[in-house]
Parts: sequence; structure tokens; C-alpha cells
Amino acid sequence: MTARTGVNPCVTLCIYPGTPLGQQLPTNRSDGLYAVDYETDLKVRRAVEKFSENLLTLGNEPSIGFYRLQEHVRRSLPGLVDRKYELRGLHEKVQGMCYDAEYAKGAISNIEESRIHFRNISEQLEKAKQYRQQLLDQNASGRRISAGGRSFEVSEADEAVET
Repeated sequence: MTARTGVNPCVTLCIYPGTPLGQQLPTNRSDGLYAVDYETDLKVRRAVEKFSENLLTLGNEPSIGFYRLQEHVRRSLPGLVDRKYELRGLHEKVQGMCYDAEYAKGAISNIEESRIHFRNISEQLEKAKQYRQQLLDQNASGRRISAGGRSFEVSEADEAVET
């Protein structure tokens, strides 16, 4: 009981037709609850039932959510696994193509580096053409040729013999 009002705080105030708001009704039960009419009792039972149902639903809501999530994963996982293996195969193909491209790039850079060697070969061929032309010219005159520190004698058969 509270000191201020003298009313038990656990006692429910009920409204009956013709009863002033907040008036305490006399109890006729041993548990201290007020006696109420059938209509009020029915409304209270429905409200409590709805409240209990809502509490039960809210209490099980995470379970329902997890169930829906599990169903979604179960339905979509096989497709995702197939896609994963397909992407893994494509990744390996792309990796192989990248290695091929790197190898081709290295070969091209090696060709560019060998340009110096080809230039030297070309220069040597030009010198050889010039020496051949000198040999042919001197063969006609029957002279001795010296080229690159070597001397050659040209005979009439168009052959140069080193001496």
C-alpha cells in the first residue's frame, strides 16, 4: 500500500458503465482481483492473447530470419559454386594469356636489342660487296689486292688467292 493514496498499486482500476473513472471496485475474490463482467473479461483475454502472440512472434523472429537466410543460401549456393569454378577456369586462361604476352614482349625486346647485330651484319655485307667489286675490277687488270690487312692475288679464273 502506498502512503499517499492508501491504494494497492497492484490493483487494477476498471471502468464499468455508470462507474466513475478510477473508482476501485470491491473485490469478491480471494486473490485480491476485482470481479469484472464477462465483456471486459473477454476483451482483456483477447488483448493478453494478442500480446502473448506478438511476444512469441518477436521472440521467434530471429529464428524465422535465420530460416529464410538458410533457405536463400541453400537455393543460391550451387549456382555460386558453379560460377566460382567457371571464374577460376577463366582466371587460369587469362593468366596463361598474360604469360604468353609477357613472353612475346620479351622476344620483341630481344629482337630490338639484336638490331645492332643485324646492322653489323649489313655493314659487313656491304664491305664484302665492295671487296668483291674491287676483286672483279682488279681481275680485269690482273693486280694484287690488299684488304683488311690481307693481300690477295687475283687470277684469271676470277678467284682470289691469299698470299
